[in-house]
Amino acid sequence: MCTHACEVIDCQASTGEGSGSGQAQMSESGPAMRVEDIERPETLFQFTRALNISIKQPIRRPDEGGSFGRKVTLITNHFELIMNNPPECYHYDVEIEPRMSADKKREVFAEFLKSKMGLEHVKDKFVFDGQKNVYSCHKIDPLPPPKCQVEYINVESGRQLTATVSIQFAADVDLTLIERYIKSRQGQLEKPQQCLNVLNTAYKQLCLGMADFVTLKRATFSKPTGRPLDMTGGLDLWFGYQPSIVMGTWKVYLQIDITSKGFTRETNLIDYLGGILNIDPRKPLNSNQLHELKRALSGYKVKTSHTNFTKKIVDFTENAHKVIRDTNETVLQYFETKYKIRLQYPHLPLVRMQPKEKDICIPMELCSLRGEQPALKKLDERQQTEMVKATAMDPSKRNQMIMEMLKMKTKPNGSKIMQSFNMRVIEQMPEIEGRVLPGPWVFGNRQRQQSRGGKYQSVDFNKPSQELRGYVIISPRRLQDKIDPMHQAFSREASKQGMSWPQRYLTVLNFDDRDTRTLGQALNQVTAEYKRNPNSFNLVLILLFQKNPEVYSMAKHILDNEHQIVSQVLLQRTISGRAPGQPPNPMSINQILLKLNTKLSGINAVTFRDYMGVIEQSDKNRITTDQYYATAFKKAAQQFQDIFKEPFMVFGADVTHPDPGDHGKPSISAVIGSLNSTLTRYGAQIRVQKSRQEMIQGMKEMFMNLLKEFREKTGHFPQRIIYYRDGVSEGQFSEVLVEELNAMQSACKDLNPNFTPKLTFIVVNKRHKARFFNWGRLPKSNTEGIINVEPGTVIDVDIVHPFQFDFYLCSHEGIKGTSRPAHYHVLYDDSEFTSDTLRASLRPLHLYA
Repeated sequence: MCTHACEVIDCQASTGEGSGSGQAQMSESGPAMRVEDIERPETLFQFTRALNISIKQPIRRPDEGGSFGRKVTLITNHFELIMNNPPECYHYDVEIEPRMSADKKREVFAEFLKSKMGLEHVKDKFVFDGQKNVYSCHKIDPLPPPKCQVEYINVESGRQLTATVSIQFAADVDLTLIERYIKSRQGQLEKPQQCLNVLNTAYKQLCLGMADFVTLKRATFSKPTGRPLDMTGGLDLWFGYQPSIVMGTWKVYLQIDITSKGFTRETNLIDYLGGILNIDPRKPLNSNQLHELKRALSGYKVKTSHTNFTKKIVDFTENAHKVIRDTNETVLQYFETKYKIRLQYPHLPLVRMQPKEKDICIPMELCSLRGEQPALKKLDERQQTEMVKATAMDPSKRNQMIMEMLKMKTKPNGSKIMQSFNMRVIEQMPEIEGRVLPGPWVFGNRQRQQSRGGKYQSVDFNKPSQELRGYVIISPRRLQDKIDPMHQAFSREASKQGMSWPQRYLTVLNFDDRDTRTLGQALNQVTAEYKRNPNSFNLVLILLFQKNPEVYSMAKHILDNEHQIVSQVLLQRTISGRAPGQPPNPMSINQILLKLNTKLSGINAVTFRDYMGVIEQSDKNRITTDQYYATAFKKAAQQFQDIFKEPFMVFGADVTHPDPGDHGKPSISAVIGSLNSTLTRYGAQIRVQKSRQEMIQGMKEMFMNLLKEFREKTGHFPQRIIYYRDGVSEGQFSEVLVEELNAMQSACKDLNPNFTPKLTFIVVNKRHKARFFNWGRLPKSNTEGIINVEPGTVIDVDIVHPFQFDFYLCSHEGIKGTSRPAHYHVLYDDSEFTSDTLRASLRPLHLYA
């Protein structure tokens, strides 16, 4: 039996009760079957199908890391964490009532230790995650009675409140398990997740309560010392850090990266209305303005000037002429009588505050948006642009900020908390080994290029589309002069690529890109013409002066979705020349043709071809002059041919969730699958599912549909499948294996009981905190310093998991900012890939459209 494909499996059949010593019931009526009675399967896939068992854990690494590629020395933001003689540690469950935020719970728990337990002198031996978990290297004996009454001062209101605290012992935590787990090297021990929780909670608590820091759920932010960057919309940009304790191959590391977020600036709501939303406060608000106000401020806290208390906004309601319930007074009269305040803006809506049922309504002019609140809403386009400009820092700057955050601001080694848990951080980025893989050859029709530095010169289209029958241009009249030069440029560049381009085009000019209502009229005109004469055109170009998400969404929905007409939205700057009167930039036109050729069933380039034949011809003509790349490429080509000599299929899957603050909207799952041997044609399946549900709920149906489509296109099913899954955290690995892998296996079985492809399941994650830096010549300089890693850099030793099959790969060039590698984690593998051969399957990274 193959032992490579899975680490831990549950040998309990779903139709029986499980049988100890590896036995499983195949059915309620059938006889019991022993594992050793099963005929030896070719793949673990057949074995799991026979026993109907569930995969529980990711597979083990098949080797000690790859050997293919040029070795390089890198530095990384993984700081070694030393734990000398870890103390005895205890886990307690804490329940605090009534319901409150994590920060308030920490205030209450601190007061509980001081006033009820008399443990303030050892408070640094307790760390609290702000929810219900307390870890301590000081044992509480005896435990206090449940529901202790704790009085504390609410920082926001200044009032004394009462909470109840119940604490009970949960478990002993053996911190030595971390070292034992790493040294086991085989994964016999369960991952010491609770130990990591202790260390992460302890490190996160370093900056809690410090006046210069604001700690959120996953990150801690440093308050700006100078004038912060104005992100517009009443937000300032703050920088902070995200810490995480991770296990490497032989050591424990503190992983720290720089992060950023928008925070509110203290502003009176009248000033916010006029200065930020550009709404005249001297006039009553119309319905659109009221909607904009609610969208911008609902959920934020405001502070009142007449009572100096802080509450959260839940809504905006009637104006100050509203009559107060159970009285005959208006809000206007009430404030003048009780507070001697004559309202200046009685026509503006009132701010309704929490709790909503109490109907607390305060005039806007008496409220100020509290500063230092994290942004709750999705950033608009301008805010995103400002953030990208400020955060796309070069490697040298990011490296410097990480070191400053560690050594100058958080100062972990001087912390009493770190000392209590016998932890110490080596405040220097370690050197690790990486390897730079050679880029593959990219083939056009007559031309070919080897990818160097993550890029290659453009080649002619491998298969130019001949399907373009005609096209329509929808354009505002103010861009009419751009149309003919654009048409000529497309015709000229398409001809060079071997792609046919119509000599004539139709135009629709009754469209104003500043008024989305006119787009509907233009699209109706175009679709009506398409219904009358579908052979006259099959492409629509829409010209815009600037980005307009509403126009884009409407155009794609009506043309691509409803009528299956290929469309392309183009901005004015894309189709304009470098100077007035000049033709469009040929490079920009070629970039657009890459998209159009693919949409019209053409193929831009391929990386999957008869490599060995190409190599022999290259050696004969001495095309490859770099001996290292020639030798390495031969090795990669041979590996590639061995792996993919059978029909194969590549899948990709992800789930998109609603933006923060969008409650009730569903999540959208999408699965794509390759439909040819060159991985240049794909089918797609999309489903709507439960909001914020990460597991793909319709996986079996989508997977089966794509397999059927592959068979229709090629005449056979694939013998090898590689499935790339995005968006899954490490804590969800077991769940995604059980749900999605089982669904894929079940789909194969339903299609044909004898269909048993070799399946590889890989999670790809870019939402991680690992950063890698190289040393070399700085851009536009003759000096050396910290630079980005080279494209093709792979890291699979030192800082990766002790024995699970994961690695980092930076496949792209870091043109701006610091490169972020992708983290690949192989969860399941029937193909028994080695570290080197798996990398040969990643050639589609060099195909663009």
